[in-house]
Amino acid sequence: MNPIYIFIQPPSLEELELRLKKRGTEEEIQIQERLRIAKRELEFADLPGVFDVKIVNADLDFAYKQLKQAIFG
Repeated sequence: MNPIYIFIQPPSLEELELRLKKRGTEEEIQIQERLRIAKRELEFADLPGVFDVKIVNADLDFAYKQLKQAIFG
């Protein structure tokens, strides 16, 4: 069994910020910290060979189909 490394990412940092604010579960300082971390994670995900599959979660149904395809073929 060979592992598959999958990275699921937001469409953009701006969209991630909107989603986090819309939830209303975190203070602004926490949101900014999460965005700072997300930026580093996105940069890491762009390095060659780190992930086998990258999925942009712009549309939940489409992202789910891509995830199933990556896992089950």
